[in-house]
Amino acid sequence: MIKDLEDKNYNKSLEIEKCVNSLNDNGYLILKNLISLEKVKNVQKYIDSLSLGPKERITSANHPFLLEISNNKKVLKIASAFFKENAAPIQGLLFKYPTQQKIHQDTVHFSTFPRDLMLAAWVALEDITIDNGPLEYIQNSHLIPSFSHYEFPSRHTNRNKNNKNYNEQYVQEISKLIEKLRLKKSFFLAKAGDCLIWHPRLMHGGNTTPKEK
Repeated sequence: MIKDLEDKNYNKSLEIEKCVNSLNDNGYLILKNLISLEKVKNVQKYIDSLSLGPKERITSANHPFLLEISNNKKVLKIASAFFKENAAPIQGLLFKYPTQQKIHQDTVHFSTFPRDLMLAAWVALEDITIDNGPLEYIQNSHLIPSFSHYEFPSRHTNRNKNNKNYNEQYVQEISKLIEKLRLKKSFFLAKAGDCLIWHPRLMHGGNTTPKEK
């Protein structure tokens, strides 16, 4: 019995180590069937009750079935191993339609000190195809030096007097780099309940125009 328990713990540790290696090597990690279809359906019903339009979102909704997803034990174990300290969820975002966000790195919107003590996780609440707004990402792009001169833009810095123009400059610069280096985009084509976790410097965005339900 003790030997069996040790083997199970070893296998779990090895699995977590492989997940962390994927985040460090590739910049992302895909977890299949992370959330059960029953739990996904609960969230789907909740989303259908919301009057959210394209590009609108809600943050950190205080509903047990949403908090349960945010506090997923496997994701937190992976994050804790990646950070080498205890991890905790800090914010939840819920979208009814594809985000249509341009390719970006999360560090330009929020970051940490020390750097990179942050991960993002996206759970598919329906089957995702190329036609209904998949998340797009560029493998290994987290290894490219970040656009740190665009981080933390605000009216309190002399580097930025117009947040909108500042963001447009940032998006254009990333777009030019992608074209110059001929970086290849990949798409997270998922089944409901699948999860994508990514490094804070992985270039990613939202693809296609949202379709009305």
